[in-house]
Amino acid sequence: PNFLERDKDEYYLIHNGHELALFRDVVNDGATTINGRLANDIDLSQECKDSVWIPIGVYKNRGDYIAFEGVFDGAGHSIEHLYDITDSPYRGLFGNTKNATIQNVVVKNSRITGFCVSAIVASAENTTIVNCGSEAELYGYSDHGAASMLAYGEGTLKVINCYNLGVVGGEYQAAAIACHA
Repeated sequence: PNFLERDKDEYYLIHNGHELALFRDVVNDGATTINGRLANDIDLSQECKDSVWIPIGVYKNRGDYIAFEGVFDGAGHSIEHLYDITDSPYRGLFGNTKNATIQNVVVKNSRITGFCVSAIVASAENTTIVNCGSEAELYGYSDHGAASMLAYGEGTLKVINCYNLGVVGGEYQAAAIACHA
């Protein structure tokens, strides 16, 4: 996307909530292999004022989804006020990832509910999550899990040096770091 600047590594720089939503929209429109990097702490209050954050990598319906396949580097920054209070599937900062790396980001002061929820990645295939944290409130409905880093995964999955300080609950399965992985 031409509307976001790039750094020397060709990562799209994300300075605020509006730019994170633009990055998400570009991924969800099919540019799944782009890379992003946070340039600041991000406040999503405006983007989540209706309590619905559309994840990066979105579930459409009955097995049809877009998966983020790039690298997302939080660069040590946090994302807060991510509110996604729905009964929809695959909710979190990232809804679906495949062959992706998510690193160096903390989601805090946030609340996410739905089917298969996570602060970082709801559903992943062959994905690495490293140096990430959750200080969010998560709740999964029905027989779908809730976990701070990864709620559901297939293939080669790595969750390295991550933490949870938030509250994780659910009707069926809830885990501090990962479940269904």
